[in-house]
Amino acid sequence: MASTAAGASATEEDPLAQLEAGPIFICGHIRSGTTWVLDVLGAHPQVANLFESLIFTGSGLGPLLGEMHWQPERHEETFGRPMGLGQLVDREKVLGDVRRLADRWLAGALEPQHRFLVEKTPADTRALSTLAQIYPDASVIHVLRDGRDVAISTAAARRTWQRDEDTPDSPRSGSRGLWRIGLEWDFKVRSLRHHALSLPLPFHEVLYEDMHARPRETARALFRFCAIPCDDPLLDEILERTHFSKLPETGPQKFRRAGKVGGWRRDWSRLDLLLFTAAAGDALEQTGYGGPMPKRAAQLRDLLMRFERFKHWM
Repeated sequence: MASTAAGASATEEDPLAQLEAGPIFICGHIRSGTTWVLDVLGAHPQVANLFESLIFTGSGLGPLLGEMHWQPERHEETFGRPMGLGQLVDREKVLGDVRRLADRWLAGALEPQHRFLVEKTPADTRALSTLAQIYPDASVIHVLRDGRDVAISTAAARRTWQRDEDTPDSPRSGSRGLWRIGLEWDFKVRSLRHHALSLPLPFHEVLYEDMHARPRETARALFRFCAIPCDDPLLDEILERTHFSKLPETGPQKFRRAGKVGGWRRDWSRLDLLLFTAAAGDALEQTGYGGPMPKRAAQLRDLLMRFERFKHWM
């Protein structure tokens, strides 16, 4: 056993040694096409793809790197004594231990032919911060979709496969539920983009609509950003295999729905559009999906936000 340990292979020392680049992480708001982008990259024979391991979220390793462990003055002032991991080890030791653990876990997705690792991770800014600390050689892809179509898909998901059996049916998209979805999309998209752009990591943004309208150019840009070699015949094969019409288990009540673009134009009333714009007009403008918020929408937003604050106070 001693000789085996002394002669440990490079793979045992570095479980990700076979990779030619740092891990690539796909993020984005739910129902924005992140899984589709994962499918496209994962169809490459040299790519290992991983669907939401949750390693870097608050359900995984994230809390181990939380600031609460490294605030000795605050702990001393509050409790009169040390608290957290900082009283046992320094932060660099924890970071090294966490990276080695994450390496071993991520290596479970690798097969001998894999030279790249791509993971879809949830739309969580804290997860981005965690993975940036653990993998400073990582790259980030942000998938962005028109929030109005995201709202339609989100509302449908909450009525079907995502529905909690212990709660009543979700309200229709034009109700208060649409306002809540709009607020969520506005906050998460703006904070996720801002956070991703502020990190010292290579960043690439892909539009869901471009995946439909210009699949070849969009996929080529994805592979180029990831430095994954992909010639024309292989690209054609990947696009054929991952075209939305070829994906399994699609339908109105499935995880993958119709994959349409601009469905809100057909399905929404003027009130629906006004409600969502009031909630998410800032993000729509910042992402280029809409212009400045109309006066009526701004007035409605002000009224509804006052109601939210009153409700919270009560």
